[in-house]
Formats: sequence, C-alpha cells, structure tokens
Amino acid sequence: MGSDDSDATDEPVNPRERYAAPFVPAAMELTEDDVLGHLVRREDQLRPLEISIREIWADYNAAPPGLDTTVEFLWRGDVVETFTFSQPVIPDDVIPVVCKMPSEYMAAPGPARVEYRVTVSVNPSTSHATHLFIDKQAPNGDEEGTPLQFDQEVLISGVTEDYLSRHDTVDARVEPWPDIRVGDLLTYYWEKLPVIDTDEQPRELPYAGELHITDVNAPIIVQYDAMLVRESGSGPHNAYYRLEDRTGNRGPTSEVQPIEVVLDELPGDLPDPRVPRFDVDGLIDLEDARAGVEVHIDVISDALQGDQVQVYWRGLALRLITIAENQQWPLRAPVSWAILAAGGFAAPFVDRVHYTWRRGGASLTSSTLWVDIDLTVAGPPPGPDPVNPLLLPAVVKGTTADNVLTGADAGQDARVEILLYDNSQFGQVLELFWGSHPQAVDRYEVKAEDVGGQLIVLRVPWAIIHSVGNSPALPMQYTTFNGVNRQRSPVTSVRVEVRVIEGLAPATFPDAKTNQWIRCEEQPWLGVRVEIPKDPQLQVDDKLILLWEGDYNQSGNNPIPGTQGRFEHVLTREDLEAEHGYRFTVLPYDPLIKLAARSAPGGGAVMSVIGWRKATVVVWGSRGWPVRGCQSSI
Repeated sequence: MGSDDSDATDEPVNPRERYAAPFVPAAMELTEDDVLGHLVRREDQLRPLEISIREIWADYNAAPPGLDTTVEFLWRGDVVETFTFSQPVIPDDVIPVVCKMPSEYMAAPGPARVEYRVTVSVNPSTSHATHLFIDKQAPNGDEEGTPLQFDQEVLISGVTEDYLSRHDTVDARVEPWPDIRVGDLLTYYWEKLPVIDTDEQPRELPYAGELHITDVNAPIIVQYDAMLVRESGSGPHNAYYRLEDRTGNRGPTSEVQPIEVVLDELPGDLPDPRVPRFDVDGLIDLEDARAGVEVHIDVISDALQGDQVQVYWRGLALRLITIAENQQWPLRAPVSWAILAAGGFAAPFVDRVHYTWRRGGASLTSSTLWVDIDLTVAGPPPGPDPVNPLLLPAVVKGTTADNVLTGADAGQDARVEILLYDNSQFGQVLELFWGSHPQAVDRYEVKAEDVGGQLIVLRVPWAIIHSVGNSPALPMQYTTFNGVNRQRSPVTSVRVEVRVIEGLAPATFPDAKTNQWIRCEEQPWLGVRVEIPKDPQLQVDDKLILLWEGDYNQSGNNPIPGTQGRFEHVLTREDLEAEHGYRFTVLPYDPLIKLAARSAPGGGAVMSVIGWRKATVVVWGSRGWPVRGCQSSI
C-alpha cells in the first residue's frame, strides 16, 4: 500500500532505470474507482504526511569518493525536503529515509504525485511516483440529500401497530447521489418531535443505523428496526440520513421526511358520508342547492379529540372539522353554491362525495357516495337567488298605460305580455302570479314551434284582480319550469286603481229640515254643510271628493250653469275618531248656492261623493241628493 509503479508515462531526467516509488503509510488501499490515486483520510490530511524510501536506490555505491549523494522528496514537482549522504552509502545506515511533509501541502484538493529525486555524482534520477488524491468534498457535492422514500401506506396512514405486526422493519429507499462511490457511508436517523435544542452542547443526532456502499448500481435501502420505532412512541417523527465518503468527508443531513407513528387503536370502518337532501328523492335539484346542501358524517368509532375530518365534494375540499372533546354528531359540512354550480346548468351530472380521517400523519379514506345533481332550468342559467334577473319582466297592458290598471280596466281580464326566453324547449311551462293570490293565475306551455323573443300573452281574470284589490305597487311575476326546476322572473310593480268599496251610507245635510229643505233661517249664505257618514271601511289618508252642482228642478237632470264645485279632504286619525262623519262646507254662496235658491218654484243641488284611497278610487259614487233652496230674496 502507498506505492504505485503502474505509470509508464513518467520519464526520468536521466535515461536510467527508475527508482522504486516512495511509500506513504497514510495512502488508502486502492479500489476500482480510485482512478486518480490513493485517497488520504481526512484526519491524515490535517497532520504531517510521512513519506519514506524503504528500498535503497540501485546506484547508491556509484558515486566517486568525496562526492555526496542527495535525496529530494517531491510533492507535485516541488521539493519538500532534501537529505544529503556522504560516501560510502551504507544501506542499513540510510534506509529508511523518512520525510515528514507539512500538512499545508495538502490544503489544495486534487491529484498529487509523490516522488523523490536522487543525485549520485552529477546526474539526478527521479523515482517512480506514488499517486495520491486529496479529496475534501463530501458525497453528493457536499449538498443535502433528497428525502427518504417510504411506502405509500406509511406516508398516508403512518407507522401503525398493524404495519409493524406485518413488517420487522420500516424500510425506505434512498435516491443514489450523482458522485456515489464504493465505500461511501450512509448513516440514518430517527428523530422524535418536538426536538428540544440547548445552547450548552451540540445536539447528538438520533442514530438508527448505517450502511456502506459496496455496489453503486444496487438499490439503497435503509431499515428502521420495529423495536426502535415502538420505543420512540406515537407522534410525529423526522427520518433523514447523512453521507460520508471513505476519507471521512461528512456532508450535511438530508432533507427530512416527516413520518407519523400511530400506535393507538385506529378507527374501524368509517361510516359512509350522507347528503340528507339527496336521500329524500335521490336528486339534488335547484331548490335543494338554494336551500343549502350539507354532507353529514355519523359517529366515527374510536375517534379522539384532535382528529381531523376533511370532507370533499367533486375533489374540492369543504370544511375541515377538528374533533372536539364533546363532539356533537353527525358532523356537518356545508356545500357552497359555487361548488354545486361548478358542474354547470346545461345537463344533469354526478358528483363524488367522500372524506378523509387523519390523526397526525395517519389517515383513512371513506367510501364514495355518488350524488345525482340537476340544476337545469327553463330559460337563462340561474344564480343562487330564486329570481333570475336575466329573465325579462312581464308587462301588464292597461288601458291608460303599461303596468297601470284604472277604473277604465274594471270588470275585464288584464292582458299580460311576456317575451319568451332563448333556447326554449317543448313542454316547458310559464306560470303567472298576481300579488297575494296563492296560485298561478294563468299558465303557458311552450310549443315545439316557439322561439326566443316570441310574444306570449297571459291573462289575469277580473275576479282575481278584484279579490286581491288595489295597490300602488302590486307585485307580479312569472316562473319557468322544465319539469325539474323552477326560477322566477324579476317582479313587475303594477299600480292598481280599480276596486270600488260598496255599501257605504249616503251623504246627509245636517242643516236640512223636513223634506230636505234648507230655508233662509238656516242661513245658507254662510255655507251648506254636507256630512260623510262614519264607516269602518274608511281609513286614514283616504281622500274624499265632493262634487256639487245646482239644479233648476231638484231632479238632477237640469243643471244650472256656473254652479259646479269640487271639494277635497284627506281623512286623518282625528276625523275617524270624531263622533260624527266628516263635514264639508259648500261655499261660496254665490254662485254655488244662490242660483239654486232663487229658482222657482224651488231649486236644488245635486252632489256626488267620491273617495280616493292613496290615489286609488275606492269609496263610492252616488246619485245626487236634491237640496231645496231658500225661497227668499237673498
């Protein structure tokens, strides 16, 4: 060991037989891949390197008397140390010649030729070389190694008691490093977490085993003993390794591979996931999606506080549930509209529902529930709101204006127009709803020849208009139905002013005497009072309108020109709570009363009372009442 005479390319200075190579005790034994020379252990690189000549050179006795022989030790061609011997050279007195080369010469890595040069008389001769290689780099380029590769069962479920009962060791594969060499040492570690570091002394790595590389092409498998794993106990661990070459160059620890040890009892069979709304009829429809869909998980046997349950819908994570100390069952995971609607509205589809249970690094996966979903609609795609703003609102065609019904429309059905949505399908149904009426007032079934944009006419029966009543903003809308799902159009506000309240008592004249005469002693020039009787149908903010007109003959058929008058009053709470009805006072006397009072044989007045409820005609219209005038000269 320590010499190498295989290099035939080394030429001596003198063409004589070369001398034996120097001996280097620290030179390591050659292996097949030591192509650049003997390695020198790392610790030997840090102290003086011994180089010796153990065999006397061939012409040691050829020097003339009086001439010295010199021996020079060379490192990479540089003289390290020189020895001088006087004649005669006696081998037993000279050999071995030992040089102690300072370690600084080995500071630079790479190949090194170790030689000696002998000068006998004049001509120097150089020995064969001993080739060394100063290696200062750890395996894998002095970089951290890739993580250990464990079985998928270990990575997913952790190291369980069941696993250890089936395996004597927990094995992991190591990816070969680029500069792998025979003799590399792999030391592997098994570390329980958490790790507590102290500043007092370096932490000793938790040794688990080692292996030497004997075949660079063979798989590299490390084996953690089952007893070691059991003794470390349940909980999180880190598994990693470190590489060291034959010279002692040690690299950093590899990337860690987290491993969970779960020696506690694991849950048995996980209960199947449930979707209650799906269980009802075997379908999630639009109404279900809008009302809220949940995944339920029944009691998991042997579940512990801190276990985690992750629910998935179509592979998308829902709520992550951490088991509490007093956990309430079943577990519930809401499914958002966005996740449900991601499947689209063009056609029915099927979604996968499952969940995983995890305790530390150990996990189990439930069975799969396949859920049928149908969110298709008649009309444009829906949203989470039942009202679809993409549907065009319906329009009521009133006599006086669109979306307005007045007295001119009383007694007749209302015409409602709807523009049909695009992509309508045969058999789809439109239903019209009117105010507070509980059922649809009309419906239309789409025909095969119907197309988008086509005008659809529906009607609101007069009986329903009358029963629902008047409103300044009556809500009207329609729904579409494709046999599975309904959606609503935007609301159309309709002003309805068609309903008349009947059965009100006629107006009276508090100042009139027998036979409805108003005589001069009643002083009509101060005004004639007309009383609207109290009635429970009247409400605050109702408007009363009194129409007054003089008449020549008290019949109401012969009006006196210039005697027409209109009086209005909005009822207040005080009016309704008064002892008597509301009283109008008709003025001015001239011309409203005077012309009738002076008519012979006796004039009169015809009056009508109309009521308005919040701008809507609601009260009554009556025949005029004759008022006998004052037969005097006033």
